[in-house]
Order: sequence, then C-alpha cells, then structure tokens
Amino acid sequence: MTRLNFTLIWCVGFISLLCHQRVEHHSYGRYFYDALETIHGQGLEPIDRQPLFDAAIRGMTSQLDQHSGFVSRKNRQAYQSELDQHFSGVGIEVHYDAEKKRIVVANTIVGHPHPAHDAGMRRGDQIVAVNGVPVAGKPLDEAMQLIKGPAGETVRVSVLHEGETKPVELNIERQEIQVDSVVGDVRRDDGSWSYLLDTKPPIAYVRIKSFGEGTSQQLRTVLEKLQKEGKLQALVVPMAVLVNGESASASEIFAACMQDHARAVIVGSRSYGKGSVQKMYPMESGESILKLTTASYWRPSNKNIHKGKLAKDSEDWGVRPDTGYDLPLTEEQEKKRREARSDRDAFRIGATAEKPPKLDPQLAKAVELLEAKLREKN
Repeated sequence: MTRLNFTLIWCVGFISLLCHQRVEHHSYGRYFYDALETIHGQGLEPIDRQPLFDAAIRGMTSQLDQHSGFVSRKNRQAYQSELDQHFSGVGIEVHYDAEKKRIVVANTIVGHPHPAHDAGMRRGDQIVAVNGVPVAGKPLDEAMQLIKGPAGETVRVSVLHEGETKPVELNIERQEIQVDSVVGDVRRDDGSWSYLLDTKPPIAYVRIKSFGEGTSQQLRTVLEKLQKEGKLQALVVPMAVLVNGESASASEIFAACMQDHARAVIVGSRSYGKGSVQKMYPMESGESILKLTTASYWRPSNKNIHKGKLAKDSEDWGVRPDTGYDLPLTEEQEKKRREARSDRDAFRIGATAEKPPKLDPQLAKAVELLEAKLREKN
C-alpha cells in the first residue's frame, strides 16, 4: 500500500468517526431522518419528502409561542414581499363575495405604480377570467396566483364593470408595486393621499398600516411634505397616537415610547400585547425560513409589553390609553368602523375628508383632544 493511499484511508476513517459521533450526539436528528424515510418509503399512500419535512417543522414550531413559525418554500416569496413592502403584480386588492360567489375588486391603488387602475380596472369590478381561464368557483388564492407573475409580462384580465352586462378584457403589464405603509385619511382624485382632516385649524391624520423596510423613509417623506406646506403644527405639538386591540409589535413599541416620554397622548383601547422578537433562520439553502422568537421588548419605563400565554388582564402588557382616553368599542361599533375605514381607503373619484369621521369614535376623541390643545396654545 502506498503512503498516499494509506493517508487517504486514514483521513476517510477519521472523518467517518467524527460524523458518527456527531450523529450519536444529535440522535433526534437520526430519528427524524428515519421517520421521514420510513413514511416516504413504506406508507400505503405515496408522498414526497418535501410536504413531510414541511409538516414536521410546522409541528415543532407549534410547540412554541404563537409568533414562531415556519415559512415554506411555497410561501417564502410572498412572506418576503410582505416584509419588503413590495411585490410583482398589477396592484389591486380583492375580496370574495360569498353571497354571489364571485371575486370582486376592492381597491385598484395600493401603492405605486398602479397598472391595473391605469388600464381601466375599477373598484367593484368582478374578475371573470385571467388569460382566458375562468375564475368562477376557484379559491381566492388560486385565482390571485393566475394574476401574479414576473414584472414586465402582460396578463389579460377580463372584468365586468358594475352596471354592465358584458365583460371587457384588460391587458395589464405587471410591475413592481411599492406598497404604501404610511397613509392618510382619503385619496385625492389623482390617487395621492390627503393627510388633513376637515378641521379648523387643520389636523394631520397620518396612519402607519404596517412596519417594514420602507416605513421610516415613507413617514419622513410625509412629514417633510407637511412641514414644507406649513401644515405640521397639529401633528407635532400636540400629538395623539391611536391604538386598539389590533395594534401589535412595532406599533406598540412606538406608542409605548411616545407615552413613556410624554411626547403624545394615547387614545383608543388597550393594544394587542406583542412585544417579542422573531429572528429569521434560513433553511433549505435559503429556500425556506424558520421564524423563531428569541427575545422580548420592554418599555423605556421598564414595563413589559408582551402578553404571555397565561397573562391576566390585570398584569402589565401592551399599551393602555391615557386616563380619560380609554374608549373601547362594541362589536357593532368596531364593525362599522372597519367598513367605513375600508370604504375610505379605496380610491374613489371625488372623495373628501370629513370632520370628524362619524363612524370612528376613537379618532373623533383624538380630534377633540387636539382641537382643545390647540385652542389652549392660541
């Protein structure tokens, strides 16, 4: 045996020993592999390894807190687009009309650009077919997958306008849509946001719908625009922050900081109570993501934000409105508020601001507060 062959055999044997010791140390890894291969190879019904792997990881994360989870290969791109606040498509929001069993356009402007709107699609249109494929009876997600696709490609969408009897076919070029995360009260006729309520003096109403990579820059742009127009007075001195049970995570941290530093009055109802930190671990060579809770946020006052599984209402968690500004809504009030807000979020020619929004008692309370503060200063 040559010296080279002996050296190679020795190296292979040493590496094999290390691998054997590593597998023995992580015996559950071997058990997992054995179970996967047994089910894949011996089960009565054939099944691929991928769905078995996905189900196993989801099963493990189900034993953790509700904010940990697994983003599979299939859902990774959509999840990343949500974080990045942009996606490739035609720029619409849709909903399923269960009563009439049809897919209806809820909004044609969700950011910039807005190719569907520019091509003639309007709120209330019924989507009939995509690239010649009828969507009647298809699940909403499946129908939307037909519309989505690479930027630069054209998709043919047949729509039935409200009041019409014959569908029209729109050729829409898919584009990269930058979603608006910082929005105002209502859109102007040109599609841009109006941030001023119809009050005297004018009060700016700036809403952060979601926090993502582009949120801080979008907010900075809006504030600079208002300042340039000389309309920033009611936004900064004084300021009210609206929260409710849907305010979670970054919005709660923001509200808590503003409250603890006495920079704003908190109005509305108690927030959700999500003050945990999720770290993203790439899996399958970056094709999927393990989302794992690794830490928690605390307020500047050293109070807890996160609501644990066994937390009581009497304990510290979330963000409570300031004294005198706690205004919880009934189910009926909340339903009407949602409907009114959805209606105002949608682009409509001739939409205007109102004073104050009658179906949003919490916003009306914040407006009342700011008007009183401004009268004091004047």
